[in-house]
Amino acid sequence: MASEEIRPPPEFPLLKEVRAILESERTKKTTVFEKICKFAHRIFGKFISDYKLSPQTAVKLKEAGINITGGEWLAGFLFFLLLPILSFFIFWILSPSLVENFHILILGFLLAGFSALIFLLYPEARASSLAAKAQTDAVITVSIMAFSLYHRPDLNGALVRAAEATDGALAREIRLGLLQMKQQRKYGSLRQLLTDIADRWGKANDSIGQSLFDILRSSGTISEEARVSDVMKAPVRVLEGSEEQLSTRLNSLILPTIAFLTFGSLLIVATIGLSPVLGVLGLSFIDLKFYVGLAAFLVVVFLAFTLYLSAKRPSTIHPIVLETSWENTTGGVMVFRLLIPFLVFITLSLPGIFYLLEFRVGLAEIFTMSLSTLWIVLASGVSISLYGYLGYSTLLEAREKERKRIADWENALNIMGSKMLDGKSAARAMIETAELMRGELSSDLKLAGERMEKIGAGMEHCLRKNENPLIRNFISVISSLRRESEIAAGRACMIAAEFIHMLRKTEKRFREKINDVLGNLWMISIILVPIVCAMSVWVMDVVSGMRLSVTTQMEAAGVSWYPFMLGIMETKELAILRLIMGTTAILISVIIAWFISTIKSPGDKVELWLSISKSSLLSSIIFVLSTLLLALISPAMP
Repeated sequence: MASEEIRPPPEFPLLKEVRAILESERTKKTTVFEKICKFAHRIFGKFISDYKLSPQTAVKLKEAGINITGGEWLAGFLFFLLLPILSFFIFWILSPSLVENFHILILGFLLAGFSALIFLLYPEARASSLAAKAQTDAVITVSIMAFSLYHRPDLNGALVRAAEATDGALAREIRLGLLQMKQQRKYGSLRQLLTDIADRWGKANDSIGQSLFDILRSSGTISEEARVSDVMKAPVRVLEGSEEQLSTRLNSLILPTIAFLTFGSLLIVATIGLSPVLGVLGLSFIDLKFYVGLAAFLVVVFLAFTLYLSAKRPSTIHPIVLETSWENTTGGVMVFRLLIPFLVFITLSLPGIFYLLEFRVGLAEIFTMSLSTLWIVLASGVSISLYGYLGYSTLLEAREKERKRIADWENALNIMGSKMLDGKSAARAMIETAELMRGELSSDLKLAGERMEKIGAGMEHCLRKNENPLIRNFISVISSLRRESEIAAGRACMIAAEFIHMLRKTEKRFREKINDVLGNLWMISIILVPIVCAMSVWVMDVVSGMRLSVTTQMEAAGVSWYPFMLGIMETKELAILRLIMGTTAILISVIIAWFISTIKSPGDKVELWLSISKSSLLSSIIFVLSTLLLALISPAMP
């Protein structure tokens, strides 16, 4: 038959640009949020498969980079809503008295409401984090465009260099636009392409949009002086816009955060410490299941509030340095990072575990009775801190070295440019600059200069392969100018140094301003929250002691019952409550540490885990010390 002779068309090789775009989409990681939604869709999918996302929700998910269907989104929402209700319903059914423990079911509904709120807030918070990272990438992209256009009015070359510099949102959009212009004839000219991009970005970030219009204006100017002036306005406008946004929005973000955390700390004391007083009203809340649920509720409330505020964060400039990827870590090192904290946790928590198992023989009794379950709290904080330190302390050192290297590049480019303006070749200028400097960059410059003299290679080909993309692009422009004139290349070196100086100083001002404002948050995270959690258990201990003392006196007087009696907890129950509240203190401190790292540098795992390491360790230590000091203030009552 004729149909049997039909053959599929031959597969033509994809263009390099198309392959790069498709590969980036194919290798895009699935977020935990997407995995949860897809898992929930397997459970609820048959009931909600036809659900359509609202336009507002679809836009939020797109901005957050979350790729899920309407049915998956609704399934995830139902999962977050129903899981707490089902869990607490089981606790309630298994309780000895359904009427007296009805508050457990109510707590489950409250927890479900805040859990669903977290589900709704997460995409917006993630979108804000991605927007902040896009701001930094846009600064680098605009700076490279401006630097390239400063020396040569070649808009096409400037766009190509900027598109290849980073993998940020603006650079990706330029790459896609150039591909559409080349293959689909979507744009009639480069100016039309850049105008379209500037219009879209201007709706989300006015300073970036205006900086792109500055570049457009420079390409249509006849006067060289006016052209250079417009080009130099572009990066300055982006940096000034980011700094202005930081100044106006940071205080308005931090003040309500401090207020919430302060009142939230009072909420911990009110809900945990004063719950026995409700026994006066005949309500029996002295139940460990209730306290577990209440602690989970407090953690979820703190998480929901910080997610809400993180969605309102101002855009900041990240450290303009190379990032070391978490995925580059070998499997052996990953196992080492997991094994050491696990062994430390088991070792430190053994006395607490022996206490719960009532194993108190010989030397073990001394350790178990000294801190009881506080051993487990301390082990949790130390192991979390150790995990973060082992994983990211070396990366922090590498980052600081890279930051210093960029500062050295600023100095080196100024010296190189000065020597090239004196008539020396680029190779000789690099060698002489290396002799005046110290450190790793000095040896790299000397080696690059010697290679240039021997084989005549270009400046960018003699640099190390993992050089900072901003530096590499600057050197690439300088190398192309060197073919025309060493004098022009020397001047370009000094202009590049000025660009680096401007970026470094702005980043430094951002860091100092953020650190000044966030100091109070660290104080609350590390000191206030653990002390309040310890105090809530102490109040429970005091109230239980009062009840025990009154009961003893009543029995001595021959009275069997007295109205308005407070609740009471046994010694072991109090020890378990200390474990619950100690864990709560660590979790809340970790949430605040995540919030602080999100404000300082969203999406930065190094900043995140080092903040968590410091917060978890100090909060666990302060909780243990506070518990011991409070025990000295009010010794055990008879």
